[in-house]
Amino acid sequence: AEREQLVAHSEQLVAHSDHFRRQQLAEQEQAVKEFRAMRAERAEQDSRIKELTELVAALREEKEALAASLLEARRAPPQAPEPGRSPSPPSVHLHNGSSCSGCRLRGIMVSQSAMPSDLRPAITAVEAFLEEARRELSNKELRQRRAAFEQLHKAMDHQGDDEESLDAAIGVAREAGVHAEDIAAAEKKLADLRALSPEERARRALRELETARKKEAYLLVKKDDAVGLADFLDRLEEGMQWQTWKNYAGKTLRRFAQDLRATRAEAVVVERINATKPVTPLDRSRAAMHEVHRMVRTRSSSSAGSFAADAEVKPATASSSFSEGHVAVPAAAPAVEQPEVFRYLSPRRESVDREAEDEGCASYTPRADEDGARDIEAPSPEEADKLKARALRAVVQDDCASLLEVLESVPFDIWSKWENRAGKDLLTLSQERGSSSAYSALAGALGMIKEVKREAFEERETVWVFVPGDVQPRRATVLEDTPEEADSILVEYWDGDEDPEHVDRCIVRKMWS
Repeated sequence: AEREQLVAHSEQLVAHSDHFRRQQLAEQEQAVKEFRAMRAERAEQDSRIKELTELVAALREEKEALAASLLEARRAPPQAPEPGRSPSPPSVHLHNGSSCSGCRLRGIMVSQSAMPSDLRPAITAVEAFLEEARRELSNKELRQRRAAFEQLHKAMDHQGDDEESLDAAIGVAREAGVHAEDIAAAEKKLADLRALSPEERARRALRELETARKKEAYLLVKKDDAVGLADFLDRLEEGMQWQTWKNYAGKTLRRFAQDLRATRAEAVVVERINATKPVTPLDRSRAAMHEVHRMVRTRSSSSAGSFAADAEVKPATASSSFSEGHVAVPAAAPAVEQPEVFRYLSPRRESVDREAEDEGCASYTPRADEDGARDIEAPSPEEADKLKARALRAVVQDDCASLLEVLESVPFDIWSKWENRAGKDLLTLSQERGSSSAYSALAGALGMIKEVKREAFEERETVWVFVPGDVQPRRATVLEDTPEEADSILVEYWDGDEDPEHVDRCIVRKMWS
């Protein structure tokens, strides 16, 4: 058993190392992408600096030419206008004192004394200004097109039936020049929404409301707000099965409260579960057995010398109360009245044990069961392609909520065969991308995750304790009887001088299990 445990632990270490190596490779790839993006941005900046440098050189030459022309105009004697002819308009060099390149070009064009040497730098300055304007226009159009693209896909990914926002996003995308393929996909989504029946709209609205309520419930448990959680459960809409809610990690409200040590919220959840859960014969039998063991231990400790070691059991009492294998009342104490809890003990021990074993070995029921597969209607090929793309995107983004919604709406034999263009299925893709939440959801849906059977521990029983961080498990002794419902076990370690402590059930294993 120790060798098997060591082998299992070594395999876990190898798996952790492989996961860490894949994570490092992903980080290196991300760093390379960022470096390439920075290098492209640097090249664009260098090109921009080069263009600005050429523009500054052209403007400097224009300034020098204008200064020389102004100096010559000041040195030249004024010329009298010819008879019958109006004086020529002022030169561009003094055109209202404006520094606008377009104004200078216009002034030179209407000037009669302008030379080609004056017109050429003015045209160059205007062309540079127009190129800068075209570049700014291109940047603004790109930003507008990107914003319209994001708005369009946000409206498409919205879980509700907001047709108005999707229609408005399509109009904005068409005006901004978004690709026709994206607009066609959005128009198809809008047509599908408009074709929904009132019943389908109601189901979608209920599912969206339930998602919002679930987020609010887990937030209240995280805050350990017992009053708010109780009020929330009282105000919850009728028909919502909050007992079956699970978060992205597959944890129910009770398990989530236990992990966070939210004792007050856990007490509220347990109280509501017990109030709504029907009491089965198996539950009564288990409670009866625990009560019998407790009373027998109490009586044994209080009156250890009252019963003889060789006491015989009355056949009539034993046969009338219990079957073989149950606790019998000793003949030396016939006057002891049987407790009321004895009447819940069923003589059919084998059936009860079998039922308890089945319940204890219960695992996560995957979506691959036949009954669940028959209840889900297969989508159309177009809808299947759309759901496949959404599932792949959810796995890459590690969006567990969206992924679970897709898996719940598609039969198991369809989504389990989905692959991307590289031929990788959803589970393999989640492993490569490091999407831990998506991997947990897929592994649970594929039936790869199974719940460990909860076992009862007896007093003075020897167990293994797998302490987190230690390679070897530690031997310990259970100091009190622990039923299956308990989440912690009081143990005392064999080695060291540590005091007895309560440890989580999940790290305790029986010595010969």
